[in-house]
Amino acid sequence: KPLLTTTSLLFCMGLCLQLPLLIRYAPHPLVWLNLLAHLLIALLAVLFSLNKQIPMARTCLLFGYYSYLVFATLLWSQDVYIQHFLLVGCLCCAYFFHSFEQRERMLWALLYAVSFCTLDLYLSHALEGWLLAVRRGNSITLTLTCVAVSIATYRHNAKQWWQLKTQYQFYFIRPQVTRTGNISISAACFLPT
Repeated sequence: KPLLTTTSLLFCMGLCLQLPLLIRYAPHPLVWLNLLAHLLIALLAVLFSLNKQIPMARTCLLFGYYSYLVFATLLWSQDVYIQHFLLVGCLCCAYFFHSFEQRERMLWALLYAVSFCTLDLYLSHALEGWLLAVRRGNSITLTLTCVAVSIATYRHNAKQWWQLKTQYQFYFIRPQVTRTGNISISAACFLPT
């Protein structure tokens, strides 16, 4: 299965695993509504992916994951560390975009990263002194590290794909000289000569 389909299914499963916590501890009904609405969005991402509508599937997954985490963080109104999962979204952005979609990839990764920092700074407002400084310093450091890892992973993957393409072209696409002396390139199976 494509990565997008598998990831969307995993998001659905993750939301379903939240059900026991919601049954026992949900502070109000909006937490339930948030989960159910985002479960539908995740299922839409699966359906779009299975129907080869990749841009729609990707948008549903990235937006659904993002909005679920932001709303869940705000609805629980306590620091239960939901916001840290935004950094997982930041890291995943390295895998869902083509090489010609660098701008979109960076915008999504930065949206996740900045939202994490903003929510974490908001939730740590009650801390004081050195504890506040360490918490905020760790949040910023963790965010910058995740953005750097996302960029490095994306560049590594792009380089690997480029090397694979180059090797394919070397082994499977051979120039041939025609009767008139022109050079044409045709795909041919690699056969030892």
